[in-house]
Amino acid sequence: MEGKEEERLEAMEDDIFRDLNSLGNTLHNLDDRGLVLSLAAFAEEALGTLLKAFMLPTATSNQLVDGFNAPLGNFSSRIKAVYSLGLITKEQFSDLEQLRKIRNYFAHSWQPISLADQRVSGHIRSMNYSPLLHVYPATANDKLRSSGYALLLTLNAAAIRIAEHGGEVTHTGCEIFFGFPGDFNEQLTYARQQFFEICIPMQSAIGEELAFYRQVLTRFHSRTEYLTGAVSDDDERAIIQLQKEILEKIAEEH
Repeated sequence: MEGKEEERLEAMEDDIFRDLNSLGNTLHNLDDRGLVLSLAAFAEEALGTLLKAFMLPTATSNQLVDGFNAPLGNFSSRIKAVYSLGLITKEQFSDLEQLRKIRNYFAHSWQPISLADQRVSGHIRSMNYSPLLHVYPATANDKLRSSGYALLLTLNAAAIRIAEHGGEVTHTGCEIFFGFPGDFNEQLTYARQQFFEICIPMQSAIGEELAFYRQVLTRFHSRTEYLTGAVSDDDERAIIQLQKEILEKIAEEH
């Protein structure tokens, strides 16, 4: 049984990331309506996968999510359910709600509509920036595409995590942080290079763009906790110094 369960989880992970890669390649080629509807459809499916990963693997669970007239069969009910169960964070709940409202504008209008429409652009501005971005998304399309894709990645990663650990997981939502490659010196060099690259456009940023880069650096500061392999006091001091410089840059007046 254990071997079959491992195979099932591996197949689930392969399917999820294959679909995500396919979606990521497609998003750049879609018009505004296609972008919105594709992100929303994928998000609705991802929420269903997350719910089923959390539930007992029974026919009854499937009927709640996928059955005819299922109580958790639509985008709105799935968003509320995963948030109420603690499977997503408050920020992710907000982003999903914004995406749902944007989807409704496009899905229920036969007239031409774009992301620049005032009814839509306000919801996009309310979305959190993608935690994977280091460069400011200058257009509404860039922000929606990057924020939406990062959200989908997180939802699917959460589903895999819950499926792997089951009841041992504390369900309070999850976020993705990436570590640094190489040994300690290579990690530190890489981290400093990334810090430098973030700081360059930040020098001339104002308003919303400046707020974006401060958010990036705040997350980057948290990411430095993943610097591993320090073996000496000098190594530890190097991490502390980098963290200090990041905080100083965040607080810097413009």
